[in-house]
Amino acid sequence: MCIDILQSVAKGIGKESYRRAVLEILGDPRLSFTEAKPLIELCQAPAAPRKHHFFTDAVSGGYRARDDWYLSHDYAVVAELARRGAPDELIRVVSEAHGLAPFSTLEGLIVHLADSADARFGEFIQGALLSKLRDVEKEGCSVYKALDELVKKKGLKTAVQLMLQSIDKLAEEAKKLCKLQTE
Repeated sequence: MCIDILQSVAKGIGKESYRRAVLEILGDPRLSFTEAKPLIELCQAPAAPRKHHFFTDAVSGGYRARDDWYLSHDYAVVAELARRGAPDELIRVVSEAHGLAPFSTLEGLIVHLADSADARFGEFIQGALLSKLRDVEKEGCSVYKALDELVKKKGLKTAVQLMLQSIDKLAEEAKKLCKLQTE
């Protein structure tokens, strides 16, 4: 389902060569220049250990560093785009978005700023929710797992609304979901 959503969004990319490159990677999301195999599916992987979309990782609430990959994700994506023959302009934008190259394109700056805003927002929301859910650990549930389950089942918007309305309701909901996971 996640791949379908991403592909649907990618189909809206105006520049045909960019659209083709993105759809190719979404159709076969692996690194072709290494023997390393993914530990989890693309749609289970968070964008980062914290911050962006931290709540999508089904692997007990956290990012796992890969010691069998010699490149971080930003370099790996640039290398994979180059390997698959993506347009130079797209490779440049991705490089700029991750801070690997100085800005020379408006698109690189826009993607970089959007990525930074998303990361900061995610970091703030995650930190606020985690601090409010510390008591679930007394119930024998990881605070990260409780947050993952809450966001997966109820959605991020509901989790944030609960946090703003009532800490007790937020914790109660997280504990219920955590108990369902352990049963």
